[in-house]
Amino acid sequence: MPPRAGGPSCARSKADALRARRGRSGLYSARESRHSAVMDALIRMTAREVVARLAKGEVSPLDLIDLAEKRIAETDGAINALPTHCFERARAKATALMQKRPASPPPGYLHGLPVAIKDLAEVAGVRTTFGSPIYADHVPARSDLQVEILEAHGATVVAKSNTPEFGAGAQTFNEVFGTTTNPWNTALTPGGSSGGAAAALAAGQVWLASGSDLGGSLRIPAAFCGVVGLRPSPGRVAHGVQHGLVLVEHRTIAADPDRQPPAVRATRSAADRRVEQVRAFCGKRVVRFAHHRRRVGGQVEPRHALADAGEQSGGHRFELRRPG
Repeated sequence: MPPRAGGPSCARSKADALRARRGRSGLYSARESRHSAVMDALIRMTAREVVARLAKGEVSPLDLIDLAEKRIAETDGAINALPTHCFERARAKATALMQKRPASPPPGYLHGLPVAIKDLAEVAGVRTTFGSPIYADHVPARSDLQVEILEAHGATVVAKSNTPEFGAGAQTFNEVFGTTTNPWNTALTPGGSSGGAAAALAAGQVWLASGSDLGGSLRIPAAFCGVVGLRPSPGRVAHGVQHGLVLVEHRTIAADPDRQPPAVRATRSAADRRVEQVRAFCGKRVVRFAHHRRRVGGQVEPRHALADAGEQSGGHRFELRRPG
């Protein structure tokens, strides 16, 4: 992995702040200088290297949350990768984790590593927008199952990463948070739809970030930003019951409303119009969203999934609704 890009060094900025507070550089201790150098080195480490240090107690989760917060403040004004922060929630999770360490951590345990979650996955108590004005003020009561699993394995969520609206697009921009840029050259795109995640990694804001990928949404941003994007097979990562957005496709069977299924007779809500705007913008480049059902814990639960690309005109309509 190449060195992480962008931003002033933590060592220099911390030294300048200490000198400004104390009035003269003579009081700037060697111990503080060494601490700054260690923190600067941590930014450039891989996730595996940092987790190894966490496991040995060489650094604490709280130290890393402080470092991530500082680094985000230094760099995110230029790249807009992590627009939503939850540092105090992360500190509470990290404190609880430190007080109750597992005696025998399972394989892959993260020991309090700060992570970013793509803004398509809900995090309990944290604003989750799906990149859409429809959900601009949405704060879920519970987390997506993948987030619950990550936190159970020692992750601390510090931020939500930017995404195009509903994850539909190979560039990362939306009407809620604006455009994410590439840390190596902010005149360029980081790709999409997991562009916020890749940009955050490349800038050294976090060490791990979640994403999603059907047609390249992890792999394209990873290639553009010089980081690693791992795409598991579809369905490999569990999400549980979907508490957020479900895009449901209905096939119109006749022009006569009396001969159409009840769901097709839905009124034209603001959400319906918004989906039509998304379709109009994306045109035939976007694959269809379809409604699927799967069995979870003995019960059939609804979920949303991407279907194969198909007709984008005539005989189709979309609506937004929540599982019920």
